[in-house]
Amino acid sequence: MDSENLGYSYEFLEFPLEMYYCSVCGLVARDITLVSCCGNKFCRRCVEPIKDRNDSCPICNGQHYSVMEASDYYNKISALHIYCKNKEKGCNWQGELQNLSDHLNSMDRGCEFSDIGCPLNCNQKVSRIDLSHHLDEVCIKRDFMCYYCDFEATYEEVVAHHLPNCKYAPVPCPNRCGETSDCVDVKSHLKKCPLQMVSCNFNNVGCTDTFKRKDQAVHDIQNVMQHLHLTATSTVEENRKLKEQMQQQEWKLHEQELIIRSMKKALEEQTILSTQLKELSRRMDSLSDMALKRKFVMENFDSEKFKDKGGCWRSPAMYTHLCGYKFCVGVDANGRADARGLAISVYFESMLGEYDHLLSWPARVKFTLELVNQVGGDNFKSTRIREWSKPIFLNCFEFYFESRYNFLEHDRLVDFLHDDTLYFYVSDISVQ
Repeated sequence: MDSENLGYSYEFLEFPLEMYYCSVCGLVARDITLVSCCGNKFCRRCVEPIKDRNDSCPICNGQHYSVMEASDYYNKISALHIYCKNKEKGCNWQGELQNLSDHLNSMDRGCEFSDIGCPLNCNQKVSRIDLSHHLDEVCIKRDFMCYYCDFEATYEEVVAHHLPNCKYAPVPCPNRCGETSDCVDVKSHLKKCPLQMVSCNFNNVGCTDTFKRKDQAVHDIQNVMQHLHLTATSTVEENRKLKEQMQQQEWKLHEQELIIRSMKKALEEQTILSTQLKELSRRMDSLSDMALKRKFVMENFDSEKFKDKGGCWRSPAMYTHLCGYKFCVGVDANGRADARGLAISVYFESMLGEYDHLLSWPARVKFTLELVNQVGGDNFKSTRIREWSKPIFLNCFEFYFESRYNFLEHDRLVDFLHDDTLYFYVSDISVQ
């Protein structure tokens, strides 16, 4: 057997010269060296342990010597032609000793008969030529699917852990009738197993006998008269019970009819009231939402800013209070008049409302409008008091916050404009 601790034991095409042999192991020297005392050649791993123990030269017994490189001999030995060490297994390779390692270990063109470790880490070594068979049929780490279901894992996992518990694996009949079925179908099998204990078909009329299913026909033949008597007795009793139940059902049906009539009348009345209540609730909710939701969002500020001249964005309609004055807030992103291109202009606009005929006109209203600071600072606030005349068109009266249409300059919007969006809030509104 070739060993890294000894010389080369390969089969050479031509018998090597005697000078190439190690004087200790007697094989062609591996990593050949010379000793200074007598010039004999040794494998490095044969002579160095001797030198390290301070022992004398194993050939001339010299006490003082050194171990030297033998490069010329090393190159000549490396060039010796040998057969592959797997020759007996069928490999026909011949080549220089120095090329043997590439021949044995090359991934794409290595010796087919060389043993390599399984790439699936099953701790087995196989020859390259047998690797495909090993991976497909032998390796315990190969992918494997259960014989009876779709469970897939390694062969080792399926066989050792899954199969003993697979609910689809065949199991013998618990009655030992000779049939097998998977765990899922055991109950189905027992429903037809000839050895399963069953009750008599006439158990519902009083026969209490039990027996194996295969004996059922014999039992029925042997007990015909008994079954007829039990059936007749049971039929009479059943008829009596049915008459009693029919009478009870007739009384219950009459009572139910009376209850249904009463409930139908009550339901009709309730439906009318419910419809009226829903309509009232809807109107109150609508009023509450429009009156109290005074926060609004202006999105796409840049788009609004560069609209054609005269463009203006308006908020949803709001009320000063429930059943109050209807209004909306308008925002000109690019400003109006003297503020155009420099600031945003904001104004309140009166609107025709559902309750204008119930309100006093003209109206004097105090508004406080806030522009929300989106980085945590103080909101920008502006308060104005204006008189409204009763509107005669959909949107007919407006007044601007701040003088000369300047609500807030564009260069001061940095803390208020985020994601191209402004948030406004009518924080205080009162009718005076």
